[in-house]
Amino acid sequence: MTTLDALARRSATAIHESVAFVPVRVGGIRRASNQVVLRRSLAYALAGAAAAIVAVFALLVVPTPTNEVADVTPTTVAIPTTVVENPVDPTVPSTVPDGAVPVVPPVTGSKLPPRAQAAPTIAILTPETGSHTAEKSVVVAGVVEAGATVSTAGIEHIDVTDGQWSVGIPLAMGENLIVFKAHDGEGNIGSASVTVFRDEPPTTTTTKPPATTTTTKAPSWEFTAHNTYGTCSETPPYDVYYGTGKPGTVVNVLSEFGSGSAEVHENGEWSVKVFFPEAPDHVGFSVKVKHFDGSKKIFEFTSTPE
Repeated sequence: MTTLDALARRSATAIHESVAFVPVRVGGIRRASNQVVLRRSLAYALAGAAAAIVAVFALLVVPTPTNEVADVTPTTVAIPTTVVENPVDPTVPSTVPDGAVPVVPPVTGSKLPPRAQAAPTIAILTPETGSHTAEKSVVVAGVVEAGATVSTAGIEHIDVTDGQWSVGIPLAMGENLIVFKAHDGEGNIGSASVTVFRDEPPTTTTTKPPATTTTTKAPSWEFTAHNTYGTCSETPPYDVYYGTGKPGTVVNVLSEFGSGSAEVHENGEWSVKVFFPEAPDHVGFSVKVKHFDGSKKIFEFTSTPE
């Protein structure tokens, strides 16, 4: 029995007791009897009303169990990942969870780009491109990367000494485009070219000499070379080289820090001023003077800045 049920029962008992002890006057038994019946009916009605009120109160106070299910919202757990390079196609990235070891698929040779190969360097020092001459040939001199060989049309192998080379090239009348190629041991080829124009020689009229005239033997020319200073404190440092040779031929002055060339004049003399802008300070180096016929002479030069 609950507390509310006990409360209802006590209320009904109290009403019954109040009705049972109603005082009755003498001579009015019948009327008193009627009053007792009326009061008992009223008490029963009040007891029923009290029970109904208790029942309603119980419904309002006692919680009604429900079958509601808690709303559970699913959550997403983010797994840290790391972007790694795709070895098959670098343009498509791959991701793997942090701490995991990426699985690298096998890579075929067709997927890998070929390794770039640098062509050997070659440069022409003399003559300048676009130069003109009336001679039938010209001496072309230059430098090439160490370990490379030099060739040109009609000459498969040009002599290279300490990275320097020179060769005589016959000229046709008009424009002559001369291309030189450098070859290394890997099959790479570098190239350099120079354009030289051969002009028509000036026309001269000759007069038949008298029969009594005597002819003199043409002088023979010997190649000589000299340097003026050997050292220089100027910026940039330089030296002057001079000598003799066959008129119309070319003399080349070559070094790893500066070069020059000169044409032998009609009197058989030549001279050229050569600058050495990249020369190291107080360290001597060799300067080679080379003639068209293969003759050469070597000098020492030292830059001595103050």
